[in-house]
Amino acid sequence: MKTLSCFLLLLLCVDIVGSTFVKPTTCGTTKGCYHDCDTSGQCSFVVTWKENGANIDFEIKAVNTLTGDQWMAIGFSHDDKMGDDAVTECVMASGTMLVKNSFNTGRSNSRLTPDPDTGITNIVGSHINNIFQCSYTLQKSGSPQNVDLNSHYFILFGSGPASSAGSIQQHTDNPLASSSIADFQKIEEIFAVEQDFDLVKAHGSLMVIAWIFAVSIGVILPRFYKPMWPKSKLFGEKVWFQLHRGSMMVAFLSTIIGFILIFVFVEDFSELNQSDNLKVAHPIIGVIVTVLVFINPTMAIFRPHPGTKNRPIFNWAHWGVGTLAHILGVVNCFLGVRMGKPNLPEYLIYILAGFVVWQLLFELIMQLHQCFANKKGSDEYELQQSGDVQVRTTQQVVEQNSNLKMFLLGVHVVVVFGFCLAVVIIIVIA
Repeated sequence: MKTLSCFLLLLLCVDIVGSTFVKPTTCGTTKGCYHDCDTSGQCSFVVTWKENGANIDFEIKAVNTLTGDQWMAIGFSHDDKMGDDAVTECVMASGTMLVKNSFNTGRSNSRLTPDPDTGITNIVGSHINNIFQCSYTLQKSGSPQNVDLNSHYFILFGSGPASSAGSIQQHTDNPLASSSIADFQKIEEIFAVEQDFDLVKAHGSLMVIAWIFAVSIGVILPRFYKPMWPKSKLFGEKVWFQLHRGSMMVAFLSTIIGFILIFVFVEDFSELNQSDNLKVAHPIIGVIVTVLVFINPTMAIFRPHPGTKNRPIFNWAHWGVGTLAHILGVVNCFLGVRMGKPNLPEYLIYILAGFVVWQLLFELIMQLHQCFANKKGSDEYELQQSGDVQVRTTQQVVEQNSNLKMFLLGVHVVVVFGFCLAVVIIIVIA
């Protein structure tokens, strides 16, 4: 038992040692410094710089627990957000340290051509005991990035895995930005702040409320619950219709507000020149879904009266547009998990998959129940016509089916609410 306790304590100590390091004494004293160190001087990354004639000497040190090829980089930005930034990246590929110039165009990054090494000298680097270090000299001006280090910039820091060929992949955590602009000719200390993704979280949460919760309830009401509550009214309309309309209004408002919020965040339409096809697809599908969300209620406003010759056309069109919007909306929730802002856990995909399985299973159960109830009602009607006094009345059959369907509806509402709540909580705390 004592041996086991010592072993666990050793593992804990190793983990603590490997998760932070002590802030260098040169930080803010003899070198300019940008970091995320806490009040006790424990850091997960530090960037230092010092003017050296027509150049700036940079050193980056960070905790990186990734195995294999990896990268860390600093970006020079006119604001505190990723987009249109010059980047210098340190890449450990196949045991060799590379330092390259690249550029963020929108939310994507690409190496500068034809020579990403221009203006970079004195490269030294290592990755030992989860500590990734890289130092290099970068000329102040004249680099192919069009960055002039005589000017002032916000500094961005990010890290992630790399390929064996040295190309960088998506960062593992959300990039951090400096709290203020940096003057690379001065010795100063600047703190890192997390980028604000509140609007993105609100966008994602609203879309989950719309397509995982509201629509998943709204679509089953006209399909399976029209015969329910035949003698009851809700605000002058049939109960099923008001519940359906209310669910769809929640979905409509959530989608529109979420759509506006993400436009406010990106301050434009998402860049479509990214190498990741999933990230290209997400905004395109989002626009399509939003258009469909406008089309369906517009059709409903001008719907033909029941019994008229055009009513079947409306019914099929309304169902088709709604179903397509629901499918694309849920698919886009899956794609949104992979967008990287905020950095959502991979297991969220499995929670969404669980919701899809439940929705399909519920609709199958309801379809089988409806077929069984219709057949049973037909059989009992024939028996009644034959004069069998033992058979139950049609009203009794309807009441029994109604009780079961009400129970199933309650279960469905609770389950989809649970899925929705779980996903929203994960998004909010990410």
